[in-house]
Amino acid sequence: MELAYIGAINGVLVVASFVVLSVGSVQVARGILTVGGLVAFYAYVTRIFEPVSSMMELYSRSQRVGASIRRVREVLECDQSIEGLGNISTVVYPLARGISLRQVSFSYVRERPALEDVSLEICHGDCVALVGPSGSGKSTVARLLVRVADPALGQILLDGRPITEYSLAAIRTAVSYVPQKPVLFDGTVRENLLYGKPTATPVELQSVVVAAQLMPVLARFSKGLEAHIGPSGHRLSGGEAQRLAIARALLRDASVLILDESTSALDLPTERAVFEAIGRRRSRR
Repeated sequence: MELAYIGAINGVLVVASFVVLSVGSVQVARGILTVGGLVAFYAYVTRIFEPVSSMMELYSRSQRVGASIRRVREVLECDQSIEGLGNISTVVYPLARGISLRQVSFSYVRERPALEDVSLEICHGDCVALVGPSGSGKSTVARLLVRVADPALGQILLDGRPITEYSLAAIRTAVSYVPQKPVLFDGTVRENLLYGKPTATPVELQSVVVAAQLMPVLARFSKGLEAHIGPSGHRLSGGEAQRLAIARALLRDASVLILDESTSALDLPTERAVFEAIGRRRSRR
């Protein structure tokens, strides 16, 4: 509908201009109208349509804003996939009793379990790698640990307490999760980093930038940390976006750091350097 309106207005403007120039040219040839008069009349006609074009542009923008508002409302009105009824508001660091998965089962589709009777113990200070083919449930374990979903069977313990006893805010504060396709915002590199820790100091920012091997990325931009990365970080490559997301997670300095194939787009030397830097930072905690 919007395109039809705009097309109709533009069509009328073209036809009106053609008629004015055609009839005016004939009148000039007959000596009835001067060239200056024709030019002035043509200018008046185009100015008549300027408010109409502006109105159509305003209408187009209002339609886009309305669509955006509807999408935001749909998200805000969505039912929660899990209920955060826990009353423990803080996860104490260090996790003296670590994380435990006890006979955990989960499925996205009832007939195809993603996890079945999985048990795992992760102690404080451990660095654990889950290895397996695509679809083996590695990402599902990560989702369960940040309570994006709850297991169908079994139990997850965080520092010896069922994870459901903690508030969602406490879990999301204690666990920093970096997915394979990170979520970045239309803003500067600094703003995306500070989303992880708004009170971070320049020294802390510099530290995570170095650890995540972001210095070569910033060197590409004349504004450095103040460079805009565009919607969803489209000005960055896949590997650069992953490094920015890792730097943001390191800035949070959470008790638990989960990397869900978040270095898949990095070359081997860069990936090794990132993991070594993460190991050094975590060992000092």
